[in-house]
Amino acid sequence: MQLSIQGLEVQPTRVIVWSSSAEINPSALQAALHIEVEVSPRPAPQIPEPISKLLPADVRAARRAAAQQRNTLLAAAAIALFYLGIIGWFGYGLWQDHRQTQSLLAQAAQAAPDGEAYALHIKKWDELSEGIELKYSPVDILNRIASCIPPASGLRLRVADISATEVRLTGEAPQVQAVYAFSKNLGANNDLLHFTWQTPEPNQSTRGWEFQFAADITQPTP
Repeated sequence: MQLSIQGLEVQPTRVIVWSSSAEINPSALQAALHIEVEVSPRPAPQIPEPISKLLPADVRAARRAAAQQRNTLLAAAAIALFYLGIIGWFGYGLWQDHRQTQSLLAQAAQAAPDGEAYALHIKKWDELSEGIELKYSPVDILNRIASCIPPASGLRLRVADISATEVRLTGEAPQVQAVYAFSKNLGANNDLLHFTWQTPEPNQSTRGWEFQFAADITQPTP
């Protein structure tokens, strides 16, 4: 009847009634429809092969939301792990530096008595240096001064008062250029660099040019 209302002319030859009860009597329905009526349990649904991959829109949306949430959590966990790694690396480096510093401090404290003894030894040795080192020997200093006299210049020293810490020279030369050359050589001599020289202008005399030079030992910068 419903099919006829929809404009479909169908003449069924059999009616199947699905029921889970086996006590249903189809005779009344068969008498009303005048066709064969069969009562049987509802069959299990048949899953199509292959299974359809189409999903409802709400299911797809739920799955996308779940995937986005999972990706967000994984990204947050990766960032947190990265920062924890950096913090751990810096922390380990600081711990190593602290440990090394403590070890060096302990070694320094252990070696402090030896360091004090060595410093005292160096101080005493420095006090004796003027008497035992060759560069403070008056004879050696005079030899270095003599090497600064320009050759064949006629310059000679009349007085050479030399100690380990000061030098006083009095001399003369026939030409003033020889005095200037001698003064220049004294300041440029590497073996006399520990002296600070005063070389005033020479004075002319009846025998040429007289000069008086002086030098004091240079005090080391503290």
